[in-house]
Amino acid sequence: MTDFDHAGQSRNHIRADRLKLSVLNLIVLPALAAMPRVPTRSVNDHGCGVPHWTSAKRINQPGTNRVARFPSIGGYGDQFYVVGNNIPFFDRSPVPVRPLTIWDMRAGGSLVEPPAGIYSFVFPKAVVDSKRRLHLFWGESSPPQPPEAFRWGSAPISSIWWATYSPESGWAVPQRVLTGPRVDWDPTTPSDAIIGEDGDIMFALPSDGRTGERTLFHTNHNRWWTTPIPASGSYMSLAANGRHLFFAYTDAAQTLTADVNSVFLLESTDRGLSWMPPVLVSRSGARGAYELHGVALHDGSLHLLWVQDVGNNSSVIRHVVRRFGSSSWSAPRDLPINAQAGTASLAVAPDSCQRIQIVYQDWRKGPEDRRLVHAYFKADWSAPRNLSPEFRVSEATLGSGRGGEPMLVFLAQQVASKNSSPIWMMYSRATGSPFTAPIAPPPASPRPVVTAPSPASASIASRSASKPV
Repeated sequence: MTDFDHAGQSRNHIRADRLKLSVLNLIVLPALAAMPRVPTRSVNDHGCGVPHWTSAKRINQPGTNRVARFPSIGGYGDQFYVVGNNIPFFDRSPVPVRPLTIWDMRAGGSLVEPPAGIYSFVFPKAVVDSKRRLHLFWGESSPPQPPEAFRWGSAPISSIWWATYSPESGWAVPQRVLTGPRVDWDPTTPSDAIIGEDGDIMFALPSDGRTGERTLFHTNHNRWWTTPIPASGSYMSLAANGRHLFFAYTDAAQTLTADVNSVFLLESTDRGLSWMPPVLVSRSGARGAYELHGVALHDGSLHLLWVQDVGNNSSVIRHVVRRFGSSSWSAPRDLPINAQAGTASLAVAPDSCQRIQIVYQDWRKGPEDRRLVHAYFKADWSAPRNLSPEFRVSEATLGSGRGGEPMLVFLAQQVASKNSSPIWMMYSRATGSPFTAPIAPPPASPRPVVTAPSPASASIASRSASKPV
């Protein structure tokens, strides 16, 4: 059992898809597309060619052990920030003070100092707006997190905080934007955000622990407010086309006697002030849906992707799409994977050619030797292929800046190294090599059927000043 496995057991509300290795490297790989984005390009246009990824290089210098656990990427255009928790090992060693890592990727990974104040910065999330400002969200607990690394993250979250940063003006004063007896904030909480051209953003926050409903955070010109989202459940994802919002989530279907994590969709045509009744997109029955992602493309299509349990310890990545002007969903397209449902660490991002690129973890060699696999969806699934086969991987995530290509961040170890080997922080900007040989899919399994199936008042919350160092 690895050091991280002990941490996962002590914090039982971290889901099973976040089991980690004990000593990991961080890799950053920008995806390269063959053609610039054309907003009116059809999703079935094959003119962009096969996407390739660049090789990996180190972010930090040799001899340093700074890491970004539970990484999150915020991007807009060519501006990307990578944030995460600086906890080198999940063992009995003390967690560093203010354990936050922020890299500005424009300069090849230059470090940005965290906001001033005595904060734990639990599971930080990054968003970059159209003015290239970084919006940082994180959790705080009361009482504070335990000092030992293997227990860090086990204390329940009681508040969510937000602060903005730009290289010109530095950090704004952090503000507390959500409080509750047990806020559902963990590594799987998505950092989906809607970014407006005037610098405003919308970000889906978790439940505050009282009603189970989610919260939509709005900010514009340094003002912020929240509105409720009438939905609960395990996984959630926010997408948008203009003022039209799409909130996908998983929950048990109330009309069934036995149901696990069916997929639902809420829609709003006024940027979250009111919501239409929920629509059942996929009924799971006794086999659940996990790791849900929604992507709205420029042609008006809405794509939903998730990991679906299909029985016999098998799972697939399932894709459905609703075209612009239609109320019905496509038949599902399944990509068989070598991971049980809830453990694939699926990450999703669109590219400038209107493809949906994904990465996930292959468990063929066991939990201590997982490999990173890439595929993409255009009119159908591409063949899955290994990325960086020289690494054992964990904690993969994708980020996509508007007008730019996706960036991939993942933690890994060199295959030839021991678990006690030094931690590397990696990134890449150079043109990469072609992929390795395609991954052999696991045996096909039957799949469940996919079915086509009041104004909220805004309130301005009070500001909370940061505590002095």
